[in-house]
Amino acid sequence: MKGTLTPGPAPGGRGEEAVLTLAFQSPLSVDGTDDGRYIMTIVVVDPAGNRSEPYHASFVYDTIQAGSPTIQDISVQPAAFSPNGDGASDTTRISYVLSSPARVTIRVADDRLNIVRTLLESETTGAGEQSIVWDGTDGGGVVLPDGMYTLTFDAKDANGLTGALESVNVVIDTLPPILSRLTVSDNPFTPDGDGFADVVRIQFEVSNSSPRDNVAVTFHDALGNQVATSPVSPPYAGDGVYTATWNGLGAPTDGEYGYTIRVRDSAANVRTRSGTVSLDRDGPTLLVIEPAASPLATNQTPLRLSGTVMDFSGIRNVEVLVRRDDATVVRGWQEVQMSKPANEQISKSAPIQWSYEFAPPSDGTYTFTLRATDNVGHIASPADPVRITYDTGPPTHLATNVQVENRPVVEAGAKPVLATNGETVQLMTRWDAPGYRLTADFSQLDTGAAAPVTGTDTGGGEYLLKHQINADNQAPEGLKTVRITAIDSASNQTTIDVMLALDNTAPRVVSVNSLDADTVY
Repeated sequence: MKGTLTPGPAPGGRGEEAVLTLAFQSPLSVDGTDDGRYIMTIVVVDPAGNRSEPYHASFVYDTIQAGSPTIQDISVQPAAFSPNGDGASDTTRISYVLSSPARVTIRVADDRLNIVRTLLESETTGAGEQSIVWDGTDGGGVVLPDGMYTLTFDAKDANGLTGALESVNVVIDTLPPILSRLTVSDNPFTPDGDGFADVVRIQFEVSNSSPRDNVAVTFHDALGNQVATSPVSPPYAGDGVYTATWNGLGAPTDGEYGYTIRVRDSAANVRTRSGTVSLDRDGPTLLVIEPAASPLATNQTPLRLSGTVMDFSGIRNVEVLVRRDDATVVRGWQEVQMSKPANEQISKSAPIQWSYEFAPPSDGTYTFTLRATDNVGHIASPADPVRITYDTGPPTHLATNVQVENRPVVEAGAKPVLATNGETVQLMTRWDAPGYRLTADFSQLDTGAAAPVTGTDTGGGEYLLKHQINADNQAPEGLKTVRITAIDSASNQTTIDVMLALDNTAPRVVSVNSLDADTVY
């Protein structure tokens, strides 16, 4: 079939549009019976031989006689389908209404008007609503390539009357949209309104898509429960770059949440991309494990602190400030050692170990203030600073008095104090400070003294150590040493010895001299 092109007004310059008029010669066929809808393909060739992309258009040629069968209300659902065997939109249902009984032919043509499948061939069909399902295959059962196809409908009744040729387009699309160039920024995020990382941003590019498709971005917890959805910006319009944001609303706790980007086209092809984001509204959890108790006194150097720190967003650093008890800063803020690199993202179940050592310049009490900073800028410190007293000076002995039973108190060291089996020995000893732990070892004086005696702190640096010598003590008589040990809170110690004399022998008369009875003495 031929037509003529009549140019419109000449274009004003290169690249401007020209209007072309296409006029067909008549009749369109040799037998004059080809009524119906026709599809024409237009290709424009310029003087240099460049060809335009094909342009398809349709028109109706109608010489239909009255009383001919008609095909109406044609629908294809879905109009785009994906015969790829995934169970979603693998077929399409073709429905139409036939005005009267007729033999119906339905053919499928590709974009070059080649017939690729005949669904019905002069099939006797009754009047009314009819439908047929097509699986997207050609006559040999092979799925046709993706693209637009035209369904043509032809109906002829028993009297030979032919209705108008009707057509409708259908799309085979087995390829899902493409998601690419996915980036996540401000992750972890902290919706605290400070203008820093208040929302997490997910940006992605979509291609092989159309405005009819739809996109959804959802967020879910570790169990897969959806906690939030996010619209995209700009509004979805097919191929392009889009951004979804989330401010943490709907999340019950801080932690790691999953996100899913899902694009579904009109043929039910679906493409998804997933990942995780970290929500951190709270500061780090900083714990001190060593020393186990504060305040602490020690004579060991260096002074050592250690513990754990954890945060969903990761730890930027842990720092410590050291002051003397008079608030003088000995060492400014300094980063501690950590078992993992700073900025490494971790979860609550994976704490980081940290440690710090400090060599005190002199005896005294030092206060350690700690702080941890996470990757979104939250700062947290333990409720109380750590206090450690560094003390290398041992306790100083001032004086010790000894009392056996109810006899007079004797200062130790002047001369040995006598004691006998069964008697109670009391040592009243005075030191330079209260709070020491004092013990006395009476094992040399008394074989029944199994363990050292612990002293009683009576206040003001005075202590009492008391022991009753066993009545069946087997220690030989003579001078005995009782060793007193004083230990301070820093484990410094001092020992002194107190001398006692064990005497279990009663006096005896060795001789008697006779005296003159008349002599008065």
